[in-house]
This record gives sequence, structure tokens and C-alpha cells, in this order.
Amino acid sequence: TDLVLNGHVHAYERTHPVARGGLASPPESGITHITVGDGGNREHFARPWEPQQPAWSALREYAYGWGTLELNESHAVWTWLRNDDPWNPPGGRIGDR
Repeated sequence: TDLVLNGHVHAYERTHPVARGGLASPPESGITHITVGDGGNREHFARPWEPQQPAWSALREYAYGWGTLELNESHAVWTWLRNDDPWNPPGGRIGDR
């Protein structure tokens, strides 16, 4: 499975696997994209989102945080963690896994 990591949007978003402009079918034929540009820039979050969350968007959030990518011989595990600060929405520390 392929993965694309991007940054510099001042927000967090992960897609479902996508291909040819939409959801991949089967999912294994697509690529997941993660935009993690939310390290704590106080210029405010990138806005606005599309009014309706598109079908290809698995999770998107205006929150500051960071991610970890753990690799071994058979798996890759991505974890996105929210910063503990007043700008983030309520919720747990782990925002996505």
C-alpha cells in the first residue's frame, strides 16, 4: 500500500484510498493521502473546508498536533496526536490511527 504525506495547510486531513479522481475500488488499488500541516502555527487554520465533507475524505479537523509513523517488516502504523492546547476541539489526545 502506498502513502503520501503532505504539509503546510494548517489543518489535518486523511483520505480514504483514492485513484483516478475518486474513491479507489477496490481500496487496495488506491493511495491514502495525509496532510499534517498542523504543528502549531498561530496564523490560524486553513479555512474554509468544502461545505460538505467529500466521500474521499476519511477525517479532517482544525487542530494542532503531530504524527508518528511506525514501520516494521509487515506494517505501517500512522498515529496523529493532538496538542494539548486551548485551540483544539474537545476530544482525546489521539486524533487518528
